[in-house]
Amino acid sequence: MDKKKSYKWIELICVCALSLLVVFGVTCGIGTLFSGWHFVDDHEFLEYSYLFNYKNMSLMDVIKDVDRVSFISRNNLLYYPTRIIMTYIIGADVVALSVIKAVETAIAMILLYYCGKELIITDSKAPCSTKEALKNGVVAFFFSLVCLVGFQAPVWWKLGPEQMQALLCFGIAFLCLLKWEKNEEKIAYGIVSTIFAVLMGFFHESFFLVMPFLALWPVYENIRRIRNSGAETTLTFDKDLKKLLDKYCGKKLWYVVAVMLLCVGIILSTVIRLGFNSYSPVGFDSSSSIGSYFRAFIYSMNHDCKWYKVFGILLIGVLLTYYNEFKRYWPELAITIVFMLPQFVLYSKEGIEERYLLPVVIGFAMFFVIFVYNSKLLAGGRKKVYIAISVMMLLFNTHSMIVEGDYYRFRGESVTKSLEEIESLSDRGYNVLCCFGICNPEADWTVDMYLKAHGKKDIYYWSEGAGFISTERPFFIDGTDSGLTVQDMDVIYMYNRNDRHFEIEPSIDLEGFTCVKSGSVDVYFKDSVLDELGQEEIDGLKIRPTIYGIGK
Repeated sequence: MDKKKSYKWIELICVCALSLLVVFGVTCGIGTLFSGWHFVDDHEFLEYSYLFNYKNMSLMDVIKDVDRVSFISRNNLLYYPTRIIMTYIIGADVVALSVIKAVETAIAMILLYYCGKELIITDSKAPCSTKEALKNGVVAFFFSLVCLVGFQAPVWWKLGPEQMQALLCFGIAFLCLLKWEKNEEKIAYGIVSTIFAVLMGFFHESFFLVMPFLALWPVYENIRRIRNSGAETTLTFDKDLKKLLDKYCGKKLWYVVAVMLLCVGIILSTVIRLGFNSYSPVGFDSSSSIGSYFRAFIYSMNHDCKWYKVFGILLIGVLLTYYNEFKRYWPELAITIVFMLPQFVLYSKEGIEERYLLPVVIGFAMFFVIFVYNSKLLAGGRKKVYIAISVMMLLFNTHSMIVEGDYYRFRGESVTKSLEEIESLSDRGYNVLCCFGICNPEADWTVDMYLKAHGKKDIYYWSEGAGFISTERPFFIDGTDSGLTVQDMDVIYMYNRNDRHFEIEPSIDLEGFTCVKSGSVDVYFKDSVLDELGQEEIDGLKIRPTIYGIGK
């Protein structure tokens, strides 16, 4: 094996080991990996397990049944089949599912690293020195960290969001495109890039809006080459269409046209089938004012985008000191806008936050890390200031990630403890009333599916709208009146104010019940039941509070 191949293998091993160390170090360190079940989305895994084990439905029957419902409101046609197949293979094992999610994150980190390496352009045609190669590797890994660390980090541990699978497809599509740029004869790279450019949007629809970026990347590359050759950097339009296309698209014209047409076709078919407002967090609503969209943007800038706003302004300030030189790099700014702007438009109704930030942050990191590094403009004290600001931004986003992960751990342990205790109490013949659904219908759904997936009988649910105790979880309907009263219940479960989904308290009389706090959940025991259970079991309901003292 020659030295070049040996170095590539060593690099791959080091990057894989470092990525796994970072991801599992974070998820184990803050406790998300073993935090258990959550009330949002997790019920789906339990439901699939129930359908397989107790309804004897086949794999294809479950996929068809779930996709039939999803098809009327979403366009993420690969998302549910992937989750169903995963559940079919490993079952509703929350730890195994969390480990898989962490492995996906590590793979995404590796793909982003290699995308960063391919994006780094060296002016010299000679091989990089060891020192230069190491520096490029550090910049590429820093790029991958900026992409993944911050308020978008719940994609590391939340089982529901599909953005991570979409990101994996994007990483493959973009990496193949960058490889193709350096070896234009290998058209297979272009074909694979086209396939994964389409697949990424069918995991999460927001990634369809990344397709124009991929389609226009060859145009950007040709403009960059023209600029680096010393020619005029402004766009010129020739009357000869063939000459114009050859100048700006070259041999990748088919890729530019194919990816752009596929993007337009998919978006048009989605709009025709679902309209502009089928999924509430996105789209456009005629009843919403322009001011509401503006307020949503400001909200985004002041919340989950805040560190990118603050440090982005500081970084731009440093770059503006190189204004005369940097204005030649308008193509980089243009391709970044193509990447980021559609995401802000898509989420203009409610603002962009948490996992939905992912495509935006990748564009941000590409510009402020890779493009600036490639420009070779930074030097002296200003370079040190720029690097210091960039590192500080990553540190502030790391803090945000830890706080979010710690809360996720706290909430997961609360929910899991509640589910286990509900099952235990029900098995022992106690009447258990669940009141989660008045704030979050998915919570009742999770309780229902957890019991069914374990082959246990259901419990009782409070129907706030109808004002009675139901024998089935209220969701779209109020359920069936059990004829029982609150005083017939032995234990009552509900959210407390430490839970983000807490909105209102049930309008029920809790006289004769004693509250025991279990993290983000309040458990009300009938006084006579407390004596039967004993202090040891009650103490076992306690949950470790967050690092900021939530849940004390």
